[in-house]
Amino acid sequence: MNTAACRLRAALAAPHRTIAALVYDPVSARVAEMRGLDICYLGGSVVKSANFALPDDVAMSGWSELAEACRRIRRVADLALIMDVDDAGGTSLSILRTVRELEAAGVAGVEIEDNSVPQYYGQATSRHALIAPVEVQVDRYRAALAARRSEDTVVFARTVAHTFSDTPAEEYRRRVAAYAATGVDGLVLPELDHHGLDGKADVEAAHEAARDLPIIALGLSFELQQDSEWLAANRVKILVAKDNWAYRMAVRAIDDCFAHLAAGGNPADLVERAVPLPTVRRVMTRTQEYRDWSERYDSLQARP
Repeated sequence: MNTAACRLRAALAAPHRTIAALVYDPVSARVAEMRGLDICYLGGSVVKSANFALPDDVAMSGWSELAEACRRIRRVADLALIMDVDDAGGTSLSILRTVRELEAAGVAGVEIEDNSVPQYYGQATSRHALIAPVEVQVDRYRAALAARRSEDTVVFARTVAHTFSDTPAEEYRRRVAAYAATGVDGLVLPELDHHGLDGKADVEAAHEAARDLPIIALGLSFELQQDSEWLAANRVKILVAKDNWAYRMAVRAIDDCFAHLAAGGNPADLVERAVPLPTVRRVMTRTQEYRDWSERYDSLQARP
């Protein structure tokens, strides 16, 4: 049994909404765990940038490397991790491998987009412009569901169809209904702030088209995020902040540190801006947990 996936399913069934931590590496995942954020989301753009120094406009790195990034996170933090895998390679065989690689890495949920990643710059007007035909995408979700070795693993459909117009179009509603009919476990709606909107109309249209499908919302206005009654009525179960704030703040901190030191600054001047060293050495790395483990099970070892 994938206990992390079971916790994710519990969050999707809960009457209240859950805030997901947008993590990008083992350190951010450990901090999220320390803050009690059990559901975590690993976006395709941030995993490319933080782990491989790749821009979002190129296809995902090798699936074994992607799975290893997830494995490193799950190794240090017992989190229910949702992984955005772009279009998962676009073919049924690549979807098969992707789902099983990520299952083996301990991922709780796999999110597959209905747009293709541009293969070269200039191929599309935007990162998400190459939307797949609905019939093709339906087959991709069916393949992902069939690829699971464990039915605990959660498969999410993600659509960008709502971003092509200011108001929910019939094509958007048709896609959501078709994706829901495949049996996917939830729907991811990114960029709900497109065209300066708050996301309300897009979410309500998705809920109407697929009544029972839980929704993960990215970019929903802060006011709507606070409206628990509206969230529950539209089955918005997980909220994810846009724009990778933790990653951006971490890059800023690293840049500030190196700029200070490169200019000949005194390291002591950074003390007030840094986490105390004992916290890093003892808490972040679970020193006490490992010490207790050793004392419990190495009792027969000779000790000085």
